[in-house]
Amino acid sequence: MVQLIRQVNTEADREEYVTIFFQIGQMGQVRNDLMEVLNHRDGPYYGRALYTYNGVNLYLQVREIPQVLALLVRSGFQVYSVYEVYEP
Repeated sequence: MVQLIRQVNTEADREEYVTIFFQIGQMGQVRNDLMEVLNHRDGPYYGRALYTYNGVNLYLQVREIPQVLALLVRSGFQVYSVYEVYEP
């Protein structure tokens, strides 16, 4: 399987929403904690997450990536990679 990855520029003025993947370490053990951080009803990412076996896909604007990454790191999650999967 070949996976194409699009380079992400968080300084760009892209207004559209895209799916960004965050690869999380030890996902099997931290899944519930991650869901609590990202999916609480009053949070900005409520209903915009799809959890996978090794991370989470978030539907967001590119300019939101630094805030999400900071939230994940502050919450104690190990983030191994962040990318937008290219979909032709």
